[in-house]
Amino acid sequence: MLQKKIGPKSSTALLTFDSFFEQFTSKTFKKRSVIINAGLIPKDVYYIKKGYARAYAVSSDGEELTMVIFQPGDFFPLISTISATRIVYYIESLTELELIAVPRNKFIDFLRSRQDLVVDFTMRLTARFEGVLTRMEYLVFGTASQKLASIILILAERFGERRNGSIYVKAPLTHKDLASLVGITRETTTLILSEFVKKDYIIFSNKHIIIRNPGAFRKRSLIDS
Repeated sequence: MLQKKIGPKSSTALLTFDSFFEQFTSKTFKKRSVIINAGLIPKDVYYIKKGYARAYAVSSDGEELTMVIFQPGDFFPLISTISATRIVYYIESLTELELIAVPRNKFIDFLRSRQDLVVDFTMRLTARFEGVLTRMEYLVFGTASQKLASIILILAERFGERRNGSIYVKAPLTHKDLASLVGITRETTTLILSEFVKKDYIIFSNKHIIIRNPGAFRKRSLIDS
């Protein structure tokens, strides 16, 4: 079940992570820039100061599947941060992106000096893993329409902001982005989204989704089926 609370949880540990990364120089990337290529062993840890990014895989047929969307305050890649592991996905900017890159060894030294933050770091890893499992549960069953409704509600949980009874999803996403999150074609996604708009479940505002009737839309998904 989706949590009823919308938006990220606050944490004093998060502020400490922010302060650590802010010591280093940031760099700006244009929209749709590839930050990390699949097959590499990253030497740096990347912290998002402004903008949104995604991690995605590419099938042998060239189809893309978005794994994770990152927002300001997130850092990646988490697994390769603590172990020199070759990553199997790409990371791309969804918007203009301001990143701070920190050498992996410096970040590890920081974690070792602040054992009180290890729990927070572990919680990030666990949350990321649980998020993937939740998506798998919702996307295995149901129709394409139910799958798309479910993923929009997941996005609302992570990036949502309540506004006058509606939920505004702060991450800007195209129809192609949504299709790659669910694993269906862009054409099918566009048709389903048009249906959602006609039924007044959602509207779009400059690539941002606004859920106008969260209760009715939740019933449209797998969550309460």
